[in-house]
Amino acid sequence: MMFQHFMKMSKNWKLQSIENLENNIWPSLNSDEESYLIITCNSLRKKKLIDFSIEDLRIMIGQNIGLKYLIPIAIEILSENILV
Repeated sequence: MMFQHFMKMSKNWKLQSIENLENNIWPSLNSDEESYLIITCNSLRKKKLIDFSIEDLRIMIGQNIGLKYLIPIAIEILSENILV
C-alpha cells in the first residue's frame, strides 16, 4: 500500500515538507515549554525532504512521523550505503 502511494506522488515531492505533503500544519511551539524531541520533530515537519540529513530521518522515523514519505528516502539511502 505504501509503495502504491509512493508511485502516485509527483516528481518533485522531495522539494516539499511533510506539512505540505500531508496538508496538516502543526502550531508553533514555545521552546521554553516543550522537550527537545517535540521541538525537533515540529521543526523537521517544516523542512524540505530533500534537505533531510540521515539523523533527521532517524528521528522522524523513530517517532513514526511522515513514514510514507521518509521510508522511501531511507531505503534509497540504505541501498547506497547499508552502514548509514
